[in-house]
Amino acid sequence: YTEAVGDLTQAIALDPQDATAYNNRGLARYYLKQYPAAVEDFTKAIELAPTTAAYYLNRAEVYRVLGQEDNAKADEEQTQKLGGQNSSALG
Repeated sequence: YTEAVGDLTQAIALDPQDATAYNNRGLARYYLKQYPAAVEDFTKAIELAPTTAAYYLNRAEVYRVLGQEDNAKADEEQTQKLGGQNSSALG
């Protein structure tokens, strides 16, 4: 996952508007247990693509690991509003 973070960082440098790259780097950082950085990446992905339910659900999973239950629930509610599924790539 460390190499993936580096590769995705380069991809983001080439296209800073690539929400998928931020999401994928967030996933890699999650698996590396870099939780605050993962939250930042998922948040940026959400800023760039606010109607993508999976990004909220991924961030909710990280919030839950960090013990931020209220934030996790808020993101899960947003996922439901957007018609998203109940399982994330992290679960």
